[in-house]
Amino acid sequence: KYAMQLRAEFDEARKLAQTDIPRKLIKTLSLVAYYQPIRQTRLVEMVGSKAYAQLKELQKLGLVSAQRRGRYKVLQTTNKFVEYFGIASTKKEDIKKWMAKQVGIEKE
Repeated sequence: KYAMQLRAEFDEARKLAQTDIPRKLIKTLSLVAYYQPIRQTRLVEMVGSKAYAQLKELQKLGLVSAQRRGRYKVLQTTNKFVEYFGIASTKKEDIKKWMAKQVGIEKE
C-alpha cells in the first residue's frame, strides 16, 4: 500500500490522484471519525438512509467497525483509517484535532 499527501498549494494535483475511497463515502466516514463512538441511528439521522449502504462499503474497506451494544450498533474508525490518512494517534481527540487542522481550524 501507499499513500500520497499533498500540501494545499498542490490542490490541482488532487484531481489527478485516484483514491481507494469513493468520494460519496467521505462525508459519512468523516462524521464517524469526528463523532466516534457514534450510534448508527444518529449517523442515519445526519446523513439519511443512504448511510446504511455507505457503512457497508466502509466496513468492506476496513475503515469503520460496528459493534453491537444492546439494541444499537456503535461505529468507530479502525487502525486502518489512521494508517490510511497518516494520523499519528488512534485516540479520538487526536483524530478530531487532525481533522480540524486539515480543514483550517485549530481545535484545542
